[in-house]
Amino acid sequence: MIAAPKSIYNRIGMGLEVWVYAGLTKADNVEVDRDGYPKDWSRYWRAVVVNGTEFSYPGRAAGLEQDAIYEYTNQWDFVAGTAKTYNAWRDALARLAGYESAQAVVKSPPPPGSPFVEMIDFFDHGGVLGPVVCGKLARDFAAFQAKARAVGGGFYALYYVWHGAFEATAGNGALRFAGAPDPDQVCRVCGCTDDDIRGYKGPLEAVPHWAAEDLCSTCEKAMYAAKFDALPSPG
Repeated sequence: MIAAPKSIYNRIGMGLEVWVYAGLTKADNVEVDRDGYPKDWSRYWRAVVVNGTEFSYPGRAAGLEQDAIYEYTNQWDFVAGTAKTYNAWRDALARLAGYESAQAVVKSPPPPGSPFVEMIDFFDHGGVLGPVVCGKLARDFAAFQAKARAVGGGFYALYYVWHGAFEATAGNGALRFAGAPDPDQVCRVCGCTDDDIRGYKGPLEAVPHWAAEDLCSTCEKAMYAAKFDALPSPG
């Protein structure tokens, strides 16, 4: 297995978080909570996004069962960048493989088995890749290893991390994609961050969200209220 250099985690930033589950075996008689999740997260993982992934990208989660609980032998996670930087990196990966761009792969899918397609044409913030696809992508990453190393820099640093993750999960593992706080997202009015919004602990009726890329819903609501108050009174 390829080990990821520790310094990569400090350089990439945040946005897409990838959870790696290696050495999966389906487990029975696991103690679960009232929602059906295993109480011992240090040993078990419940596959909850299989059907959603298969609905949007058939075959990507092959080898996994919806809501099944698996025991794993190893688990770690890494951050692959913000949505913006990850998609830029994925575009560079597409060009490394000889495609015009990542968007070209999505618009006109190449033949089955073409390199990196299952990763390029996929969610950038959710879903799961099962053991079959992880095995195929591990072979793709191995085949293009020399070319990626020649590119070097930040591109190869992240390539190295992905390669290790796919090698570890090939045949009996999974990669779970999830959103992570984006440090570049800041409200232009109040200055709150994505981390602030995710960490909100106030009343449920006032839960904030992003109304626009640079505007939180709390400030949007206040702006509309101010415009309404500024209107002349009827009569």
